[in-house]
Amino acid sequence: TAATLDLALATGEDLATSATVAGSTLRAFGLEASQMVMVTDVMAKSFSSSALDLNKFQVSMGSIAPVAKGLGQGLHETTAQLGVLVNNGIEASTAGTMLRNMMLKATKDGFSMEEALSDIASSTDKAGTSLQYFDTRATATALVLAENIDQVQGLNDTLLDADGAAAKMAATMDATLEGSMMKLKSATEGLGISFGEVMAPAVKAAAEIV
Repeated sequence: TAATLDLALATGEDLATSATVAGSTLRAFGLEASQMVMVTDVMAKSFSSSALDLNKFQVSMGSIAPVAKGLGQGLHETTAQLGVLVNNGIEASTAGTMLRNMMLKATKDGFSMEEALSDIASSTDKAGTSLQYFDTRATATALVLAENIDQVQGLNDTLLDADGAAAKMAATMDATLEGSMMKLKSATEGLGISFGEVMAPAVKAAAEIV
């Protein structure tokens, strides 16, 4: 689709990878295919507004998306949380896994993430307070989120205003030599797929004869 083409061009990634990550994110949050533009806009905006890139997004979102969706948290807020964690030096795989574990612990013990993070942020013993809510492994993640509540909200607001981000980034990239080469690569991939579809019956028949 045009949305995934824009994402590929904006990020400099190949079309297949961009489509895979965008599609899996769409499905993980239970969104409709018609919302793909929104998904790619959020992705593109997060890449230009945080340390996230397509690979980090894929790795971290793969761990957290199903749980976030199940607990009623949307794509924008989840992406904002991951962006702030990665900004603060937490590896993408760790960010997604620990955020997932924190959400599950909060659900299991009957407290809200907002309540816990606010309590940690206002505590004089932040690490000790974090351990009252979450296990040892998630302490670093909890501390980063608690100390950056405003940054998470700010990035969330930015992502909510991401309409057209992928197309704008793609247009900017399109004006460069690299952008032209990416368009050529995508067009070649598309041509190869079309050629394969047209030739498939003849190749199959030839193979059977041989």
